[in-house]
Amino acid sequence: MRQARLKPDYQDTWHHCYNRTVGTRADRPFGDAEKEMFVRMLKCLAAFYSVRVVSYTFMSNHYNSHQTRTKRSTVA
Repeated sequence: MRQARLKPDYQDTWHHCYNRTVGTRADRPFGDAEKEMFVRMLKCLAAFYSVRVVSYTFMSNHYNSHQTRTKRSTVA
């Protein structure tokens, strides 16, 4: 089983996130309206968590996104 790889705050981190749904062709959850709402939510959450969304893509039954978080700067 894979082990979680934790990186300290002083290193850059990259994350690949994805989610897949199940069901028949008629059940596909990502129509145009849902995709637009998801992108708005993704942008809001990226700003809240201080990450940069590098790329994202949608299919009718899943999505992929790549984010990066740069190392934190220290306050003197």
